[in-house]
Amino acid sequence: MVFFLIKLAVGLLVSSFFILMQAQAETVKPTFVRSAASGAMAVPVGVTLSPDGTKIHFAKYGSGTNLYQYDLSIPFNVSSIDTSSEVTLNVNDGGDDNVAGGDLEDLTFNGDGTKVYAIAWDGTMNVHSLSTPYDLSNATQDADDGINWSTTYEDETQAGGSDDAVRIHGMRFNNDGTKMFLVDVNGTQGVIEYNLSTPYLPGSASFGNFFATESSEEIQDIDFDDDGTRMYVLDGKTGGINDNRIYVYKLSTGFDTSTATFAGSMLNFFNAAGDAGGTPGGMHFSKDGMKFYQVTIFNNYANIGNKVYEYD
Repeated sequence: MVFFLIKLAVGLLVSSFFILMQAQAETVKPTFVRSAASGAMAVPVGVTLSPDGTKIHFAKYGSGTNLYQYDLSIPFNVSSIDTSSEVTLNVNDGGDDNVAGGDLEDLTFNGDGTKVYAIAWDGTMNVHSLSTPYDLSNATQDADDGINWSTTYEDETQAGGSDDAVRIHGMRFNNDGTKMFLVDVNGTQGVIEYNLSTPYLPGSASFGNFFATESSEEIQDIDFDDDGTRMYVLDGKTGGINDNRIYVYKLSTGFDTSTATFAGSMLNFFNAAGDAGGTPGGMHFSKDGMKFYQVTIFNNYANIGNKVYEYD
């Protein structure tokens, strides 16, 4: 199991990513399984899989680009990507509620896969409803909510601890959609938490908390374990001076970043040899936490960039 929680026979929950012993965090590396090209697209900055592992989705960095979807002929196995099944979704169409003004940074779904969200670094967000869950081929764009996620809540975010304009690099919801989390990489980097009065509806947001992270380069993405008591922060930057790492935080109250404390970090790696030269763009856990995936947008080693990586 990668990073998630193991239920022991005695009913205890123990993190397999960090085993806490006498207040010390011991790093337990995931096992590299395989890598593959990210379909027919380049510069992937976001990755998700459908809960049954039969579809994989990517966000492509760059203005004027799309979300991409591919079938997996073997569930959860990235080497089985069927490039002939490619579906693209234009997230730069539909008036104000598009990402044409800023480079696309991430994608995520609501709890049942009937909505997909795409967000750009400048705070523009695009939402589509899907008649078939997790299938981008039947998408209908939702109305613009008029919110810019870099500027609308800027005063509250800065009052909460951010010290600069917001630049978005990632997006997630909690399990029931009553919280939304955005990554801010300008100035003091951290995670912005919003409360949603209507589940999975960003337009119903109110500012909740800003949590500054330990990242030494740029946060590329975040994710949580199944009950929100562990938060994982993916760190890395093309041309950065520090090693790319994955940081882990323990939350005493699930999905409440105000209760987060630093647990530790591990050096990221992108092949069986443990090479750490890739620049990560996004990450994703399978629904049961048994699989971990990440994508790279750049490489300092041969055959590391523009790929998706699978770990146990």
